[in-house]
Amino acid sequence: MNVVIWRVDCNDNRRQGISVISAENLLIEDCLLRNTDGTDPRAGIDFEPNDPNDSLINCVLRRCIAGNNAGTGYQICPQFLSSRSKPMSIYLENCVSRNNKQHPVHLCSAPKDPPGGLLRMTHLVSANDGMAGLSVKFNPCDAVRIEMDDSVIRDAAQKDSFFPPVYLQGIGSNTRPVGNIHFKNVTIQDDLDRPFIKIRDGKGTTPRDITGSIILERKGHKETITVDDAWLKAISHSHSGRL
Repeated sequence: MNVVIWRVDCNDNRRQGISVISAENLLIEDCLLRNTDGTDPRAGIDFEPNDPNDSLINCVLRRCIAGNNAGTGYQICPQFLSSRSKPMSIYLENCVSRNNKQHPVHLCSAPKDPPGGLLRMTHLVSANDGMAGLSVKFNPCDAVRIEMDDSVIRDAAQKDSFFPPVYLQGIGSNTRPVGNIHFKNVTIQDDLDRPFIKIRDGKGTTPRDITGSIILERKGHKETITVDDAWLKAISHSHSGRL
């Protein structure tokens, strides 16, 4: 509890730059999380509780750079938390992800009983990461609230034909579709001819409570997309499940 990690260069670690199993009031500020390689998951930082009684409460990363890791830049994996765990709260503030082999930000929750809480990203910049700029798996609309504000996803997954800039995967439940994701002034810069988002969930389900605004910049053109119920309906009824 009440831990500060300040101006530390986590360079060339084997498994993670930093692993967080359980923490309350954790501040990681002005740190470099880079060149992790060796043993999976090889992330810049990985929040990875081992037990439902572990906590991820008021964990703040501020002005950190995750770069050139063999895995994800910022990974949040509460697979061993549950709906009975204390709600998690993780904040990425003015952080950068670049040239990571996988996602810049990846939340992979517990598909059978996901926890609640908040993941908030403000002024995040992602550039040239290998997979989706934001990846969310197994987080239904009544679980963790995800907010991304004033952020940029640039040239994500340029060589990966599966992932678009934003990837959302649900738990395959008709009553608990993927959702509770909120964008505010998020810019996606992507020159590839593809949907900017892919949603995979139960057959016939409609995503719920996905809101906000996304500015799509592609080959010199700029389009502002309002994310609302009509947008969600268009995704759920499209042939590919993508937009």
